[in-house]
Amino acid sequence: MGKKNAITMLFVAAVVALAGSQAMALYIVDVGAPASEAGYSPASWGPIQPDTSGGNWGGIAADILSFDGRCRVIWDASDDDPAASLAFPTSVTSVAVRHLLGAADDSFDVDVSGSAWGSLSDAPSSSEVWTATTFSGVPGRNLTLTATGEKWAGFNTYGQVAIDWVVATQTGETFQVWTFDDDENPSVPELDLNIYGEPTAVIKSAAGHPEWAATFLERDGVWQADGITVELDIPNQMIPNPYKQIDIEIGFLGELANFSVFPTPFSSCVELVSQDFEVVDPATGWKKLTAKYLIYPNPESETICYAFSGDAALDYVAVRTICVPEPLTICLLGLGGLILRTQKRKAA
Repeated sequence: MGKKNAITMLFVAAVVALAGSQAMALYIVDVGAPASEAGYSPASWGPIQPDTSGGNWGGIAADILSFDGRCRVIWDASDDDPAASLAFPTSVTSVAVRHLLGAADDSFDVDVSGSAWGSLSDAPSSSEVWTATTFSGVPGRNLTLTATGEKWAGFNTYGQVAIDWVVATQTGETFQVWTFDDDENPSVPELDLNIYGEPTAVIKSAAGHPEWAATFLERDGVWQADGITVELDIPNQMIPNPYKQIDIEIGFLGELANFSVFPTPFSSCVELVSQDFEVVDPATGWKKLTAKYLIYPNPESETICYAFSGDAALDYVAVRTICVPEPLTICLLGLGGLILRTQKRKAA
């Protein structure tokens, strides 16, 4: 199974680890898991699937990108209401929705507190594919997903427009993941929950142009070179909050040679709070770097550079940032390392 049009195991594992951390403001709703849904006032969703009706549901029962292998539809024959909703505790600015594209017309609209955030257009297909789509708009608390396609032949049994999970960010927060699905350089993130601008990653090498490989040492989507540097540009909320917190995770080969964080404007002060390394696959040598920074005051943007020497490779990069509005909040967030217990899945 390829990575195209899918959020990798990196993201799923990351949000699981972050869900219980005060340092993370992401709202995570595992649709089809009542314990996860409980704090979000779910309304007009179909029953838990495939438990209720059987069927394949895009192979969700064995899907490593699903939290628990279950889902719900937003349009079900039991109430024949094409809309289903969730209510977040506070206003959100962006959402990622993991949904199934299959035999039905699985098109849907996204509305937040009366504001249209966008839509997903689909056409019936002989294959079933889970994918994640991001939306953003005027901040609000109440998310409504509305099916817009015509009922299909299996509607009375299965319903329409299956949803696996929903993740939302709050004001001042960004989350972006590069999995390098193709050789685009500069590269935009495959998962982009940043409403303040377009994050970019530039891959460089002093030894020449870095090479992209579809698969390399059991990983898919990899940049490699004799010495490799990734330069990230992350736009921020442009208000002078006292602090900005940055959490980084990188999957790589080689040895760390250099690293830096440059805020714009440069008058901001940067503090490296923690940085750790872990060998995640001794057989191939893949490693994971996690780092936490504080920048004060909050800059308009930051450029993050990490360089690795030797026979180096870059598998993925994940960056989460949050602007901290009050000095007290930074104490609540804590200064301990935010561990993203993740590993990008192996290539098929």
